[in-house]
Amino acid sequence: MTSPIIISLAGGVYCQPNTVLPSNCMLTVELIHIGFSGISRVMAASTTQVTQQAPIPFKLEYDTQEHGTRLLSARIEQDGCLLWTNNTRHEIELSDDHQVNLTINVVQVGA
Repeated sequence: MTSPIIISLAGGVYCQPNTVLPSNCMLTVELIHIGFSGISRVMAASTTQVTQQAPIPFKLEYDTQEHGTRLLSARIEQDGCLLWTNNTRHEIELSDDHQVNLTINVVQVGA
């Protein structure tokens, strides 16, 4: 049996409009598979403390056995409260190649 080959997705999360984020925020980025039945499954996820202003870097890794179109989702929370999230679909085509310079735009919740 061969070992799986791990491929990475990397990029930045941008706040729209650009603003200063409060301290102690956490960024979560997920790679999501949406099945034919509409049921979603998180394939990979990363949660990191926000230590800089936008663009906030992210990196996810996935097994190359997973190909096809998937969605990227991002959210920024502070003390468990959702502050920012993406409000558009960020589709990505998975392949056997590392992907860098990906962009996810998030908007302020309730703005």
